[in-house]
Amino acid sequence: MKITGIKNFIVPEFVPREIWGEFEMNSIRFLSPGLMHVAQKLRDYFDRPIEINNWYFRSSYSKNVNQWRGFRTPNCNVGSKLSRHKLGLCLDLNIKGILPKELQEDIRINFKPYKAMGITAIEADTPTWTHISMENTLQDDLWVIPNPNKKKDG
Repeated sequence: MKITGIKNFIVPEFVPREIWGEFEMNSIRFLSPGLMHVAQKLRDYFDRPIEINNWYFRSSYSKNVNQWRGFRTPNCNVGSKLSRHKLGLCLDLNIKGILPKELQEDIRINFKPYKAMGITAIEADTPTWTHISMENTLQDDLWVIPNPNKKKDG
């Protein structure tokens, strides 16, 4: 389950149960190769555990089990129809001891080291997780993607 060059994560942390059950180690083909390296670079940068999907480590489903924070299958009803998760370009994550709001603010203010890791975008207004993405963008600055689930004022 280990990924070459990735010391702190295993494949099931990036894919849902259904994909792991069918493809096992070949599940990584559903992800941009750089995405796993971005997760490892964040882990090394903060020297703290990072949670993406945790379903593999749980014995049964509960409201606290996550399986849709990495790759999402086309029929997944979590997120938007054209979610970047369905393209294997992004992750939702939590870093132990760092609030999502704090991490998102740090990425906005100190973008240079995050850009060097490969992060090009984050999602706005995600209070309980941080969405990071490896978008192909034509800009040098961080792209802050509006949260599609956040209702607009007015």
